[in-house]
Amino acid sequence: MSNPHETWYVCDEPFVSADPDFPFNGRKGVTRLRGDDPAFKRFAKFFKPMTSSDRTAPPVEEALAVPGRKRGG
Repeated sequence: MSNPHETWYVCDEPFVSADPDFPFNGRKGVTRLRGDDPAFKRFAKFFKPMTSSDRTAPPVEEALAVPGRKRGG
């Protein structure tokens, strides 16, 4: 049996917390939390367990290395 503290969850529905004492926003497919995170415990209904397809990182655009350099050239 897996340790629930090591289980990761991904946001399944975008949301913004209305609680001023606990500001938080979840971005669908981007926000990832462990099962023991206080935000997950509070907003669990917006998350689903991560699958292998959730674990693959989306492509990241490379930052420009030199000021004034144009992309693709």
